[in-house]
Amino acid sequence: MIEKPQIKSTYYIEGLEFYIINTLLVTLFLFYIDEGYYNFKWMKNPLTWIGYFIYCLAIFSGQLLASDLLLKKYSGLAKILASIIIGTFLGIGLLYAPFIKISI
Repeated sequence: MIEKPQIKSTYYIEGLEFYIINTLLVTLFLFYIDEGYYNFKWMKNPLTWIGYFIYCLAIFSGQLLASDLLLKKYSGLAKILASIIIGTFLGIGLLYAPFIKISI
């Protein structure tokens, strides 16, 4: 009898819950010091939530990029921590990249 090969139908991201928690905390901190002037009054304005989710998307995307492309040979806690650190700065950098003017 021939066995059928099993195909995984889901894509597992190692450390996904850590990426989400880090994304939310880093973005909350950035908005606390920048938008709210060291308070959380920015939360009352619905338009600032759009910016908040854009930051979240950028930072989370940076972490996934770091995890899947830069650190795909590694696994475990070291990969998760490196992805969080590298990916956070990568995400923020990609967010600000269109606004940086390089003069030669």
